[in-house]
Amino acid sequence: ISIVEKSYYGALARLVREERFDELPRFRRRQRFANRASQNVYVFRPEELQDVLKQGTAEVLEWSAIGVLSDPLDTQVSIMDQVDVQQLAELEYELGRRSDLRAGGQMLHFIARKK
Repeated sequence: ISIVEKSYYGALARLVREERFDELPRFRRRQRFANRASQNVYVFRPEELQDVLKQGTAEVLEWSAIGVLSDPLDTQVSIMDQVDVQQLAELEYELGRRSDLRAGGQMLHFIARKK
């Protein structure tokens, strides 16, 4: 099983970075976030998503984050220097797997197996 969901902490960081302070109380109460596609989505804390998988009789094998470092970039990857893109991809891969940083990524990627 491979699941990718919006991260609570990543969404919270984006609200603060974009100075959308008036949205913080409602966000924290409801755990819902209007993403860049203007979809109102539920956002998961890592432990919540892990619990959902366990309740569905799945064993979490590993999880990582997507968008730990690169989320605030305004530059499109297609116009970036390829060396810079490669360096950024390597850093994202590394940071997205660090237990002390991965909860802050924009997306959570869980790999699980049915028991």
